[in-house]
Amino acid sequence: MLHSPTAMALAWGPEGTLLGNDACAALLGPPRGWLGERLAAICPDLAGGDTDLLGAALAGRSRSLRDGRVTVMRDGQPVPAALDLDGSPVVDETGAPAGLFVVLRAGAEDQAKALQQERDLSIEMRRQARNTLGVIRAVIRRSLQASQTLEDLALHLDGRVAAVGRALSTASNPAHGVDLELLLGEELLAQQAREGEQVSLAGPEVRLPVRVSERLGLAIHELTTNAIKHGALGRPTGRIAIRWEIVPGPDARRLTLVWKETGVAGRGEAPRHRGFGAELLHRMLPYELRAVVTWVPEPDGVRCTITLPLD
Repeated sequence: MLHSPTAMALAWGPEGTLLGNDACAALLGPPRGWLGERLAAICPDLAGGDTDLLGAALAGRSRSLRDGRVTVMRDGQPVPAALDLDGSPVVDETGAPAGLFVVLRAGAEDQAKALQQERDLSIEMRRQARNTLGVIRAVIRRSLQASQTLEDLALHLDGRVAAVGRALSTASNPAHGVDLELLLGEELLAQQAREGEQVSLAGPEVRLPVRVSERLGLAIHELTTNAIKHGALGRPTGRIAIRWEIVPGPDARRLTLVWKETGVAGRGEAPRHRGFGAELLHRMLPYELRAVVTWVPEPDGVRCTITLPLD
């Protein structure tokens, strides 16, 4: 059972204590939520009423259910499901019925929904691939315009394309978006800037659409490399505090991210005046994400604020 690709479960004893294989997770939710639980607590319809597969098995009878409408408890919430079920009794060492062995499959309706979800995900992934290629083309074009030498182009282009790749790698499922804190941490770590040493991160959990994460990841890359060359990450006394918050608005929620460098007196210029960094912050982000970007020199460093709509 444990190695089968087909969803199977064992409900043992009068309480129907559950043991299932990995394939059950697609139908019942993550195993940690139901392994060792009573069948009645996870799928009450199968331990009572007209679809009492457990009662039938303990009485020594097999029972099947086609496209059965059952309720599955996931994270304490009831979720309706359409399942095909084949249940049969399991005997103990005396030969008496002592449990239920059940094979589970999605019913016709849920199979159709799953197929449509796969199609939607395929369409989204193709769309995302086109968007990503568009971002890389823009990076190459603007890097060519901003670079003075071939070596300069190669160095910066490699880092920028890698930043886009890191943003994509943090999105295991495009539908779930990209965790902002993970996006920041991955980019800083790639530049050997570790949280708790020279950098601090603080803010609520935020999941960004992949399209937004690609552009914002590039912006963080430019801010980080600029801080290494000219700012806080290039000096032992330098520090960077990154804070973000979600601000509700009349039309959409807005993300406000503040990048604040300290310990760098006289640090005033934005990333590479008229270079790729300035182009990205002050033209690309406002145009593509409707972002508002401000760069404010301060006595001991600089503050860059990026505000953009999330919805």
